[in-house]
Amino acid sequence: MAIALEKMKGLRGMSEESRVINVSSKNQITIPQKFAETLGLSKQVECILKDNEIVIRRLVKPNDSFDDYSDLILKDLVDKGLQGDELVKAFAEAKGKMKTAAQRIRQDALAAVMKDTRDPDQVFSDIFNDRED
Repeated sequence: MAIALEKMKGLRGMSEESRVINVSSKNQITIPQKFAETLGLSKQVECILKDNEIVIRRLVKPNDSFDDYSDLILKDLVDKGLQGDELVKAFAEAKGKMKTAAQRIRQDALAAVMKDTRDPDQVFSDIFNDRED
C-alpha cells in the first residue's frame, strides 16, 4: 500500500497526505498536529469554500516589513512643496488612504477570483503566455 501511495505522489508531482478526522456536533474539527506544524499554523487560519471543498490554509498577515510605499508618498508630498507640520499631516492622511485602498484592491481581486470559472491551466496561460495583439 505504501508503495502505491508513493507512486501516486510522484505522478501528481506533489506531496499529499490524507487523514480522516471527526466533526463535532458544533461542526468543529481538530487539525492533526503534524499538518499544523508542517504549515506553521497559528491561532487563526484562512478557511475557503471552493468547488464544494473546504480549503484551510495558513493566514498570512502583512507585517512591519511589508512595503507600504512610504518613500513614494513622501517624495510626492515633498515634490508638492509640503514641509514641516503640513508634511507630517499630509503624510499620515496619505498612508491611511493607502491601507484602505490596498484592502479594497485585495477584496476586489478575491471577488474576481471567486467568480472566475476558467480552468486553472487556462488562467496560467492567459497570464503568462505571450500574445500578439
